[in-house]
Amino acid sequence: MTSGHNTGNFTSYVTDEALNTSKDVMQNDFQPKLLDGEIEAARAKNVSLYIAQKKKAVKCRIIQEEKLGTLIITNFRLSFTLFDGADTADVAYQENNFLGKYDISLSNIDKIYQITDKKKRPVGPDYRNSSKVDAIRIICKNFRLLTFDFSASDIGKGKHIADALLRFAFPSQHHVLFLYNYKLEYYNAVRSVRMFNQEIDWTQELERCGASNNWRVLGILSRSIEDTLPRFYVVPKCLTNHEYFDAARSFQKGRAAIWVWGTEQAALVRMASLLDTIGDTTVENRILENIRKCNAKQLQPHLIELEKILPSIQDVYHSYIKLRELCAPESDRIFMNFNSKKSINTL
Repeated sequence: MTSGHNTGNFTSYVTDEALNTSKDVMQNDFQPKLLDGEIEAARAKNVSLYIAQKKKAVKCRIIQEEKLGTLIITNFRLSFTLFDGADTADVAYQENNFLGKYDISLSNIDKIYQITDKKKRPVGPDYRNSSKVDAIRIICKNFRLLTFDFSASDIGKGKHIADALLRFAFPSQHHVLFLYNYKLEYYNAVRSVRMFNQEIDWTQELERCGASNNWRVLGILSRSIEDTLPRFYVVPKCLTNHEYFDAARSFQKGRAAIWVWGTEQAALVRMASLLDTIGDTTVENRILENIRKCNAKQLQPHLIELEKILPSIQDVYHSYIKLRELCAPESDRIFMNFNSKKSINTL
């Protein structure tokens, strides 16, 4: 006679060991839907995911929502899959065709910490991963914060996951990047997309804007000017190729007057600053005069020096760091000491 476990009025003929074995087989056999060129690098089952930190009002304690599932690292993403059916759709999230609700593209990862014996250390090229990793905390560039705990996983899986993240999230070699392996499937679009890499694209754009009388498309037949310039772009019509290329050599990266957008009455034009070796502004004044001739009313161009009014790259980065500290605190202590009034004043 088959033995079973009596629980009230329900008799189970499946042992707990059989249930756990079935669950382990399901997690091991699970195959995520990978993109072309995407490969699986590491996998850990029975991983606990702690999502957004919540502040309990009574005793001011940190309460974290826990989810159990399988964590998979590929050369493109970090993917976490639930197997207990606890996932709900009551929380809105940004969805796309490449990433699931608990997926993170490796390019979106800003910082990774490994937690060992309650001590937190960074994961990165300048740090060595511990032989025993109890948990990892990930801070994304969009301020999303996720913590994965490996207490219930097999021994060594925490380090296995941390090593895979180190290799693919902070690659030391270019060929490791997923970009070199991914190939988008070819398809014929119903409506063609104008990429502005052909002369006809710019010609049609000038006609659409009504600016073809004063501006023309310039094609670079050789790469003697600057490799970073596109093959085709728009310049003043009153300048010959020789005149434009000769003047462009005096500007940073060979960027003299380049038309961006406009109409018959006005135009938006980009122009780099002169080289440091150029002692006078004769070349710049000559280019500005030709831009004036492109205006229907022969008006003088209005100059806006962006480098004087825009923040530097360093300023933008420091502001981002401050915003990240406000939106994604790196520890529970920082979260508990959060002062909303003081923090808002720093923005």
